[in-house]
Amino acid sequence: MELNYAIEMFLQHCQLERNLSELTLKAYEKDLDQFKSKIDTPNICLEEIYKEFLREYIKYLSSKYKPRSIKRKIATLKSLFTFFEREDIINTTPFRKIHLKLNRSKN
Repeated sequence: MELNYAIEMFLQHCQLERNLSELTLKAYEKDLDQFKSKIDTPNICLEEIYKEFLREYIKYLSSKYKPRSIKRKIATLKSLFTFFEREDIINTTPFRKIHLKLNRSKN
């Protein structure tokens, strides 16, 4: 499934089935757009995103954002991949074997 379509489908799920607030939906959309902008391959499929790419993306986030923001952005991505794993679109979320330990921040 193409990433752009997957993101649309996920956001629709968050709005209709999870009934998330408008602010949360906007934050998810912003986080996912940012993730998409870091992918060099246009029209990449969800199944083609591997943990090595996610590690590089997390490394990028770590150089730009505070731990609290990084955690939110990663939580958005984890939620996306977990949704598609539950829907049997992907076999396993690439986050399955990534363990993160970010310093806690009060900011």
